[in-house]
Amino acid sequence: MELDLEEIQQAKYYLSDFQQINEQEENKVVEIYYKLAEALVLKKSKRRRDLTKAEEILEEIVEKSEKEVVDHQFTVKALVNLSELLLEELRFTGEEEILAEVEEKVEKISEIAKEKQSFILIAESYWLKAQLSLVRLDIKEARKLLTLAQTIAEEKGLERLARKISSEHDDLLQQLDQWEELIAKDASITERVKVANLEELMGWMARKREIVIDEEEDEPVMLLLVAESGIPIYSKQFSQTEEMQEMLISGFLTSINSFVQEAFHVTGMIKRITHDEYTLSFNMIEPILFCYVYEGQSYTAMKKLEQLISEVQTSEMWSALEEVGKTGQGLNKVERDQMEGVIGEIFTTN
Repeated sequence: MELDLEEIQQAKYYLSDFQQINEQEENKVVEIYYKLAEALVLKKSKRRRDLTKAEEILEEIVEKSEKEVVDHQFTVKALVNLSELLLEELRFTGEEEILAEVEEKVEKISEIAKEKQSFILIAESYWLKAQLSLVRLDIKEARKLLTLAQTIAEEKGLERLARKISSEHDDLLQQLDQWEELIAKDASITERVKVANLEELMGWMARKREIVIDEEEDEPVMLLLVAESGIPIYSKQFSQTEEMQEMLISGFLTSINSFVQEAFHVTGMIKRITHDEYTLSFNMIEPILFCYVYEGQSYTAMKKLEQLISEVQTSEMWSALEEVGKTGQGLNKVERDQMEGVIGEIFTTN
C-alpha cells in the first residue's frame, strides 16, 4: 500500500524526532533504526534520487551487518526492501544483471533464516526462490520449491502461510499453459516478472500484512488406489454425473496413467496435476499410489488424503492393501466395505 502525501509528511515528522534521538545517543541499535526508517521514507518517494539514496542506505545496513553484530531482523528488513526496489527497476529495464542482484539478496535472506532457525522466513524465502525460478522459466524447480515451502510451514504449524503457499501452487498449475507460451517465445524478463507476480509477494513481505487466505474447500470428485503395475485396485466416484463418465472415457485415466510411473519414484511426496477444471493430488506409499481428484483448493484436499493414508496404515486394512498393491488383484467385498467407511468419514462427513 502506497503512503499518501499526508502520511509521508507525518513519517518525515517522526523521522526528524528520531534523528535528534540518534544524534544524542551513541547507540548502534538506535542508529540502525534511524537509518532504516530514513530509507523507508525515501523509498516511498517517486523521485529517482530519493530511491537511489534509499538503495544506498539499505546496502549500507546490509554491509554493516556482515561486519558487526546486528539484529538479523534489521538485515532482513533491509534486504527485503532493497529487493523490492530492485524488482521495480527490473520491471522497467528487464536487465539480467538486476535479476541476478535480486537472487543474491534472496539467497542472503535464506541464509539468515536458516542460521537463525526462523521457520517463517525459511518458508517465505523458498517461496521467493520459487517465483524467481519462474522468472528463469524453470517450472519444475519452482514447483519443487513451493512444495518445500509449504511442507516447512505445515511442519512448524504455520497453517495460514502453508495455505497461502498451497494456493500459490494451485495458481501456478492454472497458469502452466501461459508459462509454456512464454518459454516457447523466449519472453523477456519484464514479461516473466509480471506473470510471476514477484512484486506483490515482495511487497507483502516488506510490509508484513495479514495473510489473506481463500477459505474455500475442495469438492470431492473421485478417489483411486493404484497398484505398482498401474492397475487401479480401488476406485470411488463421488460424482455420478454423465459428464464425469464422459471424462473417464475421454482421457482422464490416461492423465493418471501417464503420471503413475513418475509417482512411484517420489515416495512420500504429494504431487498435483490438473486435468481441465479438476486437480489430481498423488501420494505414493509403497506399494500403493493414492490419487484424489477434486475441484477447488488443494490444501484441504491434501489434508484429507493424508488423513486417509494415516488411518488406513494404522488399521488392519493395510496388510490387505499391501498384498493387492503387489498383485493388482483388487479388494474383496469386506475390504471394500471397510474402505468405504473410512472414506465416508473423511471425504463426505467433513
